[in-house]
Amino acid sequence: MNFDWLFFPSSLPGEPRAPRDISPAARSSRRFGARAAIGAKFGRARALAAALVFAAAFWGAAWGGDAAQGQEPRALGIDSSRWPEVQIEVAWPEEGDVASMYSLRLEGSAAPLAPTAFAAAPGRGAGPFFTLFAVDTSRSLNPATLLAIKDSLRYYAAEADFDAELALVSFNDSVQLLTSFTSDRERFVKSIDGLALNGKITELYKSMLFALELLKNFSGFKLLVVFSDGKDEGTEVSALATLKLASDRGIEIAAIGLETNNPADASYRAVLEKFAVETGGLYRLANNGEDVKIAVFDILKAQKEKIAQGRSYSMTFTVDPAFAVAASPVAATLTRAASGDAKSVAVAIVVPPAILAKRGDGASPESGEGVAPDSFAGFWEPILNEPLYLTLFVLAAVLLLCLPLFFFVRKRKGAGSKPGAGKPSAKPGGGLSPFVLNFIDLGLKESLRLGVLTLGANPQNDVRVDVMTVSGRHAELKVTSTECRIKDLNSTNGTKVNGAALRSSQVLKDGDALLFGTAKAVFTVKK
Repeated sequence: MNFDWLFFPSSLPGEPRAPRDISPAARSSRRFGARAAIGAKFGRARALAAALVFAAAFWGAAWGGDAAQGQEPRALGIDSSRWPEVQIEVAWPEEGDVASMYSLRLEGSAAPLAPTAFAAAPGRGAGPFFTLFAVDTSRSLNPATLLAIKDSLRYYAAEADFDAELALVSFNDSVQLLTSFTSDRERFVKSIDGLALNGKITELYKSMLFALELLKNFSGFKLLVVFSDGKDEGTEVSALATLKLASDRGIEIAAIGLETNNPADASYRAVLEKFAVETGGLYRLANNGEDVKIAVFDILKAQKEKIAQGRSYSMTFTVDPAFAVAASPVAATLTRAASGDAKSVAVAIVVPPAILAKRGDGASPESGEGVAPDSFAGFWEPILNEPLYLTLFVLAAVLLLCLPLFFFVRKRKGAGSKPGAGKPSAKPGGGLSPFVLNFIDLGLKESLRLGVLTLGANPQNDVRVDVMTVSGRHAELKVTSTECRIKDLNSTNGTKVNGAALRSSQVLKDGDALLFGTAKAVFTVKK
């Protein structure tokens, strides 16, 4: 690979240094809506996984596991139902393979077999590959960082030697399509010059939705690469809706989180990381221009690896009918030899029971003697004769039997009102006021205490609203026995009262409709 672009200092080795992982504190700051519900699902999944682990442990101990497969090449599937023909699909990251490179040697056979049929497997590693870059060009971006992004995109275009269609979008106050999908590298590189700092706010999610709409019309591998600090200002779109759309359409998101001088912005970059993790893409934190370039190199490298891993070949071997099969499966070795380098992988070929030849003791399949047991009674024999197997089996059975009861109890327990619904604010203060905030969509009803209360996503608030578009400290409520006055605390997505943006403090009236980001609430007064 060509490194003439010299993104890295001369003191660095040829391979870029390992990317920085986001800090645990930043990880803990991720705030996606309905997190409690997702956590509950994961809890049930862990319980089920535990039971399956015990079952798998028993099964593996009783019957033995396959030997670890080599990575180059590796067998993706083996079909021996048409014995003596055996069809094997093998993954290999090099193009241009031919039948003469491969051979199959069965254990006990005198000579290896050559493929009688050979072809590239359909549907694996097929292009083209559609990659769309979305670049934050708001004025909050460092000009040096933008230059690094431009250099990185030019490098990507020069090094993406696979069948790639590239497109470029910039976003600030609005979203601009600089070039639609094209395989013309010169056209794409010219569009990079259109990246320029402008605007005062960042419409991140709006740009991502725009990009997802562009990508949905294509079939094949689709990737959205986002350069941003993770902030979204003025977009009436939630992060969860954006993530769900990408997941539903099978679009991978790679994100480069641009570092800012504000430590509080780590929570925004955590959202970008969530996008990448949930869609199978890469996330990299970039503190400077050098980090940006290394991140793009990592993304391109990952692209090429996925393309290589997706390439596979299907081949058929015909076994000599005279070959004596003593038992199934038959151990075999698949070898790929090219340019003096040979790599092999062990495979196990399951032979249909009717084909099994006579064993060494003279017994035949027709007599039913000496043949590996395939009846249900044969299944229990190793379990009953081995205390370890029996113990593992009993544990797995108990867990599987208890799971329905566990889910039933959890369901009955959660059938009542949601935690916190109808309860006063968590933090102690004065007595209760007659005022109530009812978040109908969230199933949350907050009876407000007297005093000065804060509302936001952070747990330290008096009224906590765990929604992505709600800021850590979003709004302030001054509550007395006769009135409740609300004030926005310079939140990212703002506060609205009856559809109007809240510019200064305002006294709330019974029935007022409130909007904190996208979290809806109704203000009511107890009679």
